[in-house]
Amino acid sequence: MIVDYPADLYVATHTGNDGDVAFYRDSCAGVKSVLELGCGNARILSQLHEPSRRLVGLDTNPELLAMASARLGHQRQPAIELIQADMQSFQLGEQFERIIIPYSGLYCLLDDIALRNCLACIWDHLCPGGQLVLDAYAIDNVHDQGPMETTRHERFSPIGTISLGDLHYEVAERTIWNHDQQNLDVWYRYQPVAGKPIYTRLQHRYVLARQLRDAARATGFKRMDMWGGFHRPPYDPTGSDLIVFRATKPATTGLPVKPGRAPGQANRGPTSKIATVG
Repeated sequence: MIVDYPADLYVATHTGNDGDVAFYRDSCAGVKSVLELGCGNARILSQLHEPSRRLVGLDTNPELLAMASARLGHQRQPAIELIQADMQSFQLGEQFERIIIPYSGLYCLLDDIALRNCLACIWDHLCPGGQLVLDAYAIDNVHDQGPMETTRHERFSPIGTISLGDLHYEVAERTIWNHDQQNLDVWYRYQPVAGKPIYTRLQHRYVLARQLRDAARATGFKRMDMWGGFHRPPYDPTGSDLIVFRATKPATTGLPVKPGRAPGQANRGPTSKIATVG
């Protein structure tokens, strides 16, 4: 979850992982419909255009969606919808062959209830035989060796520099880790050459590989694949830096599967269409 984080600073800092665009292009090859959850400024979505393919991007952040609309508006593409909605409570009235969640977007779901509801929404919006595809940083090894208490890294550590027009910032980060809750509260400090620093933060609730499998299985997914990178090496919980995950909805489910939602969470929230580009 993005908290008090100007969109231009976020986009300049969080630029994706090497190989992710090519991976999602390959994962979506040949399909006619793709939904991206947590689409941000359309960094991935804008690269998935093919003739006659329907693309829908969903995000909660209006600033990022405005940047996505501007980005897509400069391209000759068929209609692409951008929708402001929460990935744990959306209802679009259609199904997709692929639903993707790139770049640790799943970790914006801050508890088990949110994760279960998101997976239930995904199930409802996947065509029979459709696939959920996502990637996230792997933290199994660190978590399993970590302390059973809140850990704080009090000092800011430099991570690089960014430029926005004529403004240049030194960027540093610090992390507050709650092991038991699997929460990471990551603060960023943007120090301009002159002037006061800007402080922002991200909240993540990470999911261990075994928890992701269990949650997907409980939703109704039976066929699942997990790799340790975009070139599909086997996932190693003691050494992989990435979780790359694919879950396939059965082509025929027999009796309808009714994924469980948390009590009081069955009613879906509203969605707002931001733009249709094309």
